Amino acid sequence: MVQKVHRLIMDEVWFSGYFSLSVDSTPDLSHVDQVSVVLRYFIDGEPIELFLTVLELQSHTGEDMAKQVLQYLREVCNLNFSKCRGQSYDNAANMSGHYKGMQQFFFRRK
Repeated sequence: MVQKVHRLIMDEVWFSGYFSLSVDSTPDLSHVDQVSVVLRYFIDGEPIELFLTVLELQSHTGEDMAKQVLQYLREVCNLNFSKCRGQSYDNAANMSGHYKGMQQFFFRRK
């Protein structure tokens, strides 16, 4: 059931042509950092925002977090990041930092 719903969501994202990515991290109750991944896209002129997953962070560096999110988008969602037209993050330096943040790593990948 989960895989079927996931496939329907990915078909919608693919059909829309482009998407934006929203990523936010926070520790859980056991003090393990996790990152939530949310996609935004349009279908028939209507904005859609869908929560995809929570990933347990393996590292706190912007580059490692970006690689982990990209791997999820590529391998699980079968999404091409070149179709991403917008990104949003919290203000943590490892997310939005101008030199070593996740955002910069994504910009260098394009």
